[in-house]
Amino acid sequence: QVYRGMDVGTAKPSIDDRCRVPHHLVDVADPSETFNAHRFVHTATPILRNIKARGKISVVVGGTGFYIKTLLNQHLLARVPPDPSLRRDLERLQDREGIQALVKRLQCSDPGRADTIDQSNPRRLVRAIEIAESQCTRDAPRQSSMDALILAIDPAREVLSKNIERRAHEMYDRGLIEETRILLEYGASRESQALTSVGYSEAAATIDGRLTIDEARERTIVRTRQFARRQRTWFRHQLPVHWISPGEIVQTTSAHLNTSLEAESP
Repeated sequence: QVYRGMDVGTAKPSIDDRCRVPHHLVDVADPSETFNAHRFVHTATPILRNIKARGKISVVVGGTGFYIKTLLNQHLLARVPPDPSLRRDLERLQDREGIQALVKRLQCSDPGRADTIDQSNPRRLVRAIEIAESQCTRDAPRQSSMDALILAIDPAREVLSKNIERRAHEMYDRGLIEETRILLEYGASRESQALTSVGYSEAAATIDGRLTIDEARERTIVRTRQFARRQRTWFRHQLPVHWISPGEIVQTTSAHLNTSLEAESP
C-alpha cells in the first residue's frame, strides 16, 4: 500500500476511507523504488510521535511482521551494508544450481529465518544470507520505547482459506491485470520489489503469456496461503502477540486502553 498505483492488488483503503480516518504511509513510493524496514521505521516514527503528542492512539496495520518488530526494537536497524562480492557469489550459485541452493545456504546460516522467508524470492534470500553471514557487531537489545498491544486476528483455518480464495478472485475481477499492465507501461520492472509480490507477479506472467488467467488466479491463491502460513509461524515466534478471534477485537482493545489510562492517572 506504500506504492502509488498499486491499489487493487493491495486492497488499498479507498479515498472515502482515508477522508473518514487519517491514514499514513499510503502512496509514498513509486513502484520502481525499494521500500524496506529501515525506510519504514524512519518514516513512521515521527508520525507516531506526533499522533501521541496530540493525545491520540495510533493503529499500525499490516502483515509484514519484521517491519513491526523493527519499529518496536529499533536497535535491529543496525545496518548490515550490502556486500557486492557476496551477492555476485550468490548470483553465480543460483545460476549454477538454482534457487534451492540459496535456500539450503540460508538454512545453514539462519534456520529460523529460512523457515519463514518467501523461498521463491531470490532477492529476499540473498539479503537474508547477507545479514546472516555478516560479522557486523550489533547493538545489545534495548527495551521498546513504545507501549504497544500486538493483536493478531486468528480466524478458523477454513474461514481463512475461503477468504484468501475470495480475495484472489476479487483482485482479478476488479482489474489486477490491467493495473499491472499500467504499472509496467509506466516503467515498473518485473524484477522490482513491488511487482514480485503475490498477485502482481502472476498478473505480469499473464500479460507475458506465461500463465492463463485461471492459472494466475490459482497460483495467487496457493502463494497467499503459503504466505499466511509463514506469517502465522513468524508471529508466533518473533513477537508477543495476543491471538484473538475476529469477534474479540473491540473487547480486547478497549480493555487494554482502559488499563493504560488507569496506569497514567495520578
